[in-house]
Amino acid sequence: MFISFSEMEPLYKINDLTETIIGFSNIVGSLLVLGLPMGMYSIFLEQERNKSEKLLHNIMPKSIAEKLKNNIKTISMDNPEISVLFANIVSFTEMSEKISSEKIVGFLNDMFSQFDDLTETYGVEKIKTIGDSYMVVSGMPFQKEDHALTLFNLAKEMIKISAQFKDHNGNPIKLRIGINSGPAISGVIGKSKFAFDVWGDTINTAARLESYGTPDCIHMSKNTFDLVNYKDSNIERKTIQIRGKGLMDTVLVHT
Repeated sequence: MFISFSEMEPLYKINDLTETIIGFSNIVGSLLVLGLPMGMYSIFLEQERNKSEKLLHNIMPKSIAEKLKNNIKTISMDNPEISVLFANIVSFTEMSEKISSEKIVGFLNDMFSQFDDLTETYGVEKIKTIGDSYMVVSGMPFQKEDHALTLFNLAKEMIKISAQFKDHNGNPIKLRIGINSGPAISGVIGKSKFAFDVWGDTINTAARLESYGTPDCIHMSKNTFDLVNYKDSNIERKTIQIRGKGLMDTVLVHT
């Protein structure tokens, strides 16, 4: 290798070792200039992909999210036996009128985040929040033999957590909770703002049980109570008029 100008004789001759080192340096330099940005970009893409998958798994079961990623157009499931829980904050409307929106949102976020942690612990699916109402399902997307008992134990923990928060008068927050068991269908609906949801008479009845419930008690259908196999004496058997169903035997468990 020589350093030269036009037809002129080389000004300086470089030995073979130096020539090899310079050539190797040029290769390494090229790789750094071209490869490093591409490598960093690949890492960035991987991080963003993981972030997107985590967000997707937060709003629906992982198995459903995988189907959605594979561009399956219609995602639906028949769930032969599940339990569903609705929890609602007592006197929330009055409380929301007494304190600032910032405090209300902060309170809901803090309490519901702790509920989210419980769903992870108990291996159940949070379906959604509707205002101050929190909905959870057990026994899907995979069947669970103790789906009713799992939600019953979850409900007791939710009541304990809610009592740690105070309302606008400084009193512990109370929940009304309804649980029902039976079949339901589930699936993903929507396009730009898709959502995973569950439908059926089982769901509607659970919502009714919550609305007819008593603060800090767990209101269950007789079917769910039998599945839970609860033996303590702090229960109240009731027969109530459920809209669209008529008279229904239910059990109120005082916690």
